[in-house]
Amino acid sequence: MVGKICLTMAVSFAVLTVPDWSPPYSYWQSLIQLFGWMGFFGPPIILLMLLLNRLVNVSFRFKD
Repeated sequence: MVGKICLTMAVSFAVLTVPDWSPPYSYWQSLIQLFGWMGFFGPPIILLMLLLNRLVNVSFRFKD
């Protein structure tokens, strides 16, 4: 799972660092970069949400 997350972030970072888009792709530049940002920041945010969910579940389990 961690390997897939690192691969996703690496590919997204490579997409985001393309210096100049050639004319056929310049129209899609913003859309491609949007998916690049989602791929770069998405996995850590999802991991933080899963960790927070687990902590909340543990805290409610021992509330009695």
